[in-house]
Amino acid sequence: MTTASVTLSFLWAAVSVLSLGYDIEGVSLSLKASVSEASVAILLSWEVGAVASVLLGRLADRIGDRPVMVMSSSLLALGLLLAAASRGLCGLYVAWALVGVGANSNNGIAYYVAADLHPSRSGTTIGVLESLYFVGAMIMSGLYAALGASGWRLTFLLLSALNVISAVLLALSKFPPRRQAVALRLSSIPAKPLLFSSTIMASYFILTVPLLTYPTYTLSLAGIGGSLASVVISAASAAGIISYVSIGALSDRVGRRLPLAIAGIMGAASGALMLALTSNKAVFATAYAVAVAASGFFSAAGAWVTELFPGSSEGLAINLSLLFGRVIGGLAPFLVTLPSSGRGLIMAVLVASTILIVSSALAPRARTAETKERKT
Repeated sequence: MTTASVTLSFLWAAVSVLSLGYDIEGVSLSLKASVSEASVAILLSWEVGAVASVLLGRLADRIGDRPVMVMSSSLLALGLLLAAASRGLCGLYVAWALVGVGANSNNGIAYYVAADLHPSRSGTTIGVLESLYFVGAMIMSGLYAALGASGWRLTFLLLSALNVISAVLLALSKFPPRRQAVALRLSSIPAKPLLFSSTIMASYFILTVPLLTYPTYTLSLAGIGGSLASVVISAASAAGIISYVSIGALSDRVGRRLPLAIAGIMGAASGALMLALTSNKAVFATAYAVAVAASGFFSAAGAWVTELFPGSSEGLAINLSLLFGRVIGGLAPFLVTLPSSGRGLIMAVLVASTILIVSSALAPRARTAETKERKT
């Protein structure tokens, strides 16, 4: 039951944090604000959530994963409820900051709980978890198509209820005993693994946040819209799901380093294609799907990161790594809005891919799955 409850909570956290991006036009219209003003809420969700998730990760190290994951799902439910009731930008900003806190802290803890539950298949497990963001994208596409831009309040209420259910299921689940309350200092976290994990997380968020936050806007840069955009988004999401699971499984067999390098090369190639042939819809759509698939490196990277730190400091160390990535990644969507036919998006893809290739070559040695099992 624990695996199922953690997976469901991750899924609804993913759908929740993506939901505003899909309904941004309807929200801005209802609140009599511009799209850019409403989009500040998304920025706040990443930046506030990044900082708060570190504190909640530290709390999880002291009191355990289950109560903090229950708290995260509860915060998501509260934030979505407040967002549905908001009548102005200030209310939306506060509500979506809570959504960011809930989603970011849920994800950070879920990664290593899942890895601990299935230590010999941690890459595959994290790949399945992270692929749920693409399942979430498909769910939001369906909700948006069914309810339209004016149905955002109903969407938020529905997601709030689903997060309440997740909180109850998490509370009833039995989590693996691992950490104990300890007096932990930052100096106890090894510096080189922390630098690597922070860098790799930054490359992931730089790559994926622009691609997933405003998919329709991203494709419009190449003149792809309407039903064609829906087809491309669905195809790219399917490619993402396959990639996350496949790269995770591959990393369990051959190690983490090679899949990261392959994904970096895929990302660099897709960025180069988009840069050279932005006006070609078929090439841009294909390159977009390849870039989404390249983000599957997180399956290997996420598993690698969970293997770098001792169990007593794992929550704090991983959330510190995610902090840097989320702060940088939270700014990345604004790159997409730069002029010159999507040069901002292309820049994000190329920068992330370069960081990934270099990091995979210089990364520290991780624990084996067997060591991970002995640690728990």
